Amino acid sequence: MSDYLIGDVQGCFDSLQALLKKIKFSID
Repeated sequence: MSDYLIGDVQGCFDSLQALLKKIKFSID
């Protein structure tokens, strides 16, 4: 699943950001 999100990040960056915010993703 992570690979899919990373591969599609350029096309759906806004949606991805919203999703990560929703699940409280932390890059660090």
